Amino acid sequence: MNQPSSYLRPVPPPRSPHTSHTFGLTALGILFVLLIVAVFDPMFSQGSHCGRDTSCLSNIKQLSVSMLIYLSDSDDRLPAKNWCTATYEYVKNPDVYNCPAIKEKKGGYAMNKFIAGADANKLPPNTLLLFETAKPGLNVMQEPRRMLTIGRHGIKRAIAYLDSRAKAIKPQEQP
Repeated sequence: MNQPSSYLRPVPPPRSPHTSHTFGLTALGILFVLLIVAVFDPMFSQGSHCGRDTSCLSNIKQLSVSMLIYLSDSDDRLPAKNWCTATYEYVKNPDVYNCPAIKEKKGGYAMNKFIAGADANKLPPNTLLLFETAKPGLNVMQEPRRMLTIGRHGIKRAIAYLDSRAKAIKPQEQP
């Protein structure tokens, strides 16, 4: 018997229930992804600012502690010049002299020039000792008014006092 030609055509295999629909990117899907990225991107970029801010504050804290150790070895006299050189033997990591936001790794901190060479016992503990500065290099001594107006890591800038307290202050706060 002759069978009709329709019986000779190959039958496609049955589709799996998981592949019955094709999923592609639609314009709405792309817009949704872009919206999610736009919402969360500022949060992720602030994380790097916070990290550098914390690292800078940690650096200035370590430098102020090294200055206290230096004072105990130098009859309570602050360095008259070259404060980085004077405190170098008291820091474990020389990278603390470099602000993490400066790519050239050349300083970023200054010592209050008005107290250079002074007897620390005759100064109040809340005397400004170290601060972030725009002037690059090590061993920088400047007037506190030369302090950065806006920090390199956002709005705040790092400062340290003679008693080794360190904090990040906003531009409207003056030490």
